[in-house]
Amino acid sequence: MDSQLGVPERSILLALMLLVDETPNPTIAEQFGYSVDRKTRERLEKAGYLSSRVITKPRRTYLYSLTDAGWRWCREECGSAAPERAPRAYRLTYGFMRGLDRYLRQAGLELADVFTVAPSPDEESSSQDVELRIRTAYNSLAAAPRGWVSLHRLRTALADLPPDVLDAGLRDIDLQHGVFLVPEPNKKTLSDPERAAAIRIGGEDKHLLSIESA
Repeated sequence: MDSQLGVPERSILLALMLLVDETPNPTIAEQFGYSVDRKTRERLEKAGYLSSRVITKPRRTYLYSLTDAGWRWCREECGSAAPERAPRAYRLTYGFMRGLDRYLRQAGLELADVFTVAPSPDEESSSQDVELRIRTAYNSLAAAPRGWVSLHRLRTALADLPPDVLDAGLRDIDLQHGVFLVPEPNKKTLSDPERAAAIRIGGEDKHLLSIESA
């Protein structure tokens, strides 16, 4: 946590965490009731937390996004107490964030697992198709209900899906009830293809998938 940041700077960083993607100043103002002024922008850019650029069409405005350091600051801030003399509503926000921090730690998740760009209708439909394919392939490979299936076998069965598409589908389905992605307990038994087939979630490689029946 950067103790030199005041409420305006913290508010902007947390707003950009919620918005996720590069966002114009008018959108920040519309969504949260405040915008990034020059002093705040320069302070956050100097700290390395904020990236900005100017567009001129349809009118001149700044676009803002978090840097990697900005995302790290937000993650650390989730477990912090509200600044001294912060407004009451701000204290409530920090209370919610501490609850989020506990959940992320217990589930082994990162902010990127929670705050993502909302998919377009076409992307949402496509993600549902990928999930159905994952579940269908799992059911055909599992030796028993809720049995463990290696991601190497799953990837082989879904070889026509691009790896990044399958990875996105696995990350989405991992957030659902009854779905478990875990590391292989005895990593010495893993072959090179099995290691390569792993997906990294929450800071560790996951090798095995289990899905409860609906």
